[in-house]
Amino acid sequence: MDLHIKKLFDSLPKELFNLKIIHHGATVNTVFAGGYFEGRTIKLSNDLIALQVNDEYSDSVSKINKITFENPNQIVSIIVPKYEKWLSKPRELLKYIKSNYNDIPNYVLYTDATDVAILNDIDNPKEILDFYNCDILFNCEPNYMHTGFGFPSHGYYDKLYIDEIPIYQELNEKKYGVKHSRSINGGVFLGKKDSVIFMLEESLRYMEDDFNKGFPYGCLDDQCMFRWLQNRYFDMISVDAFSNYFLFAYPKCLEVDENDWEHFHNFKKNNEKLYIEKNK
Repeated sequence: MDLHIKKLFDSLPKELFNLKIIHHGATVNTVFAGGYFEGRTIKLSNDLIALQVNDEYSDSVSKINKITFENPNQIVSIIVPKYEKWLSKPRELLKYIKSNYNDIPNYVLYTDATDVAILNDIDNPKEILDFYNCDILFNCEPNYMHTGFGFPSHGYYDKLYIDEIPIYQELNEKKYGVKHSRSINGGVFLGKKDSVIFMLEESLRYMEDDFNKGFPYGCLDDQCMFRWLQNRYFDMISVDAFSNYFLFAYPKCLEVDENDWEHFHNFKKNNEKLYIEKNK
């Protein structure tokens, strides 16, 4: 192994490898280069299917496709001729799930392809959702920021980030006892099949409409769309706020001191006990 890669791999926190899924190109690439998946087979629960939406190039470089699974039939890459940001994702997921409804099990896992890795067996999807008392659980970003997707115009998403954040914080305070802004990362989610269908139908209803009506109509950033929907269906849609199962593993969250708000254990360390007490 290249000494530089070995140094990076050895520097990763050991707790990282207890997670089910990580998402971020730099960290995922380091894990692969460090040999983590050599001789390793990942098992998914029989009531779970894992889906991706890719064009041919993305499918050829998909990290998910480079992992050995006990049952490869549970890993499905939906191939599109041309990937439209970001309409292809909800559109093709919905089409596939509805077309194959009777053959798809109760739980659906979506992952981006090129920068996501499933590190460990996922043997009880129900338990994961039950912990957060939700039907759909997204990967979590540490704050409520925009990803920089520019279309249709500057300022179009202001309504989401001005009007919706206070609503989101109030909802979080009721659920967690903390008025936090940890929010949806759209690259990974796990959900009950029927609830996923509902969420995708709602998403496309707005995303495919005329953006001249103003946000959320014509919203082409699926992550922004999901965040807006979460405020309307908060009991259905949640985030892995404590990073118990998924992690948006950007390098800084792994490198800073544990007392820094960006450290991937900081929010869990300071707030999970309160959440558990509130939900006994």
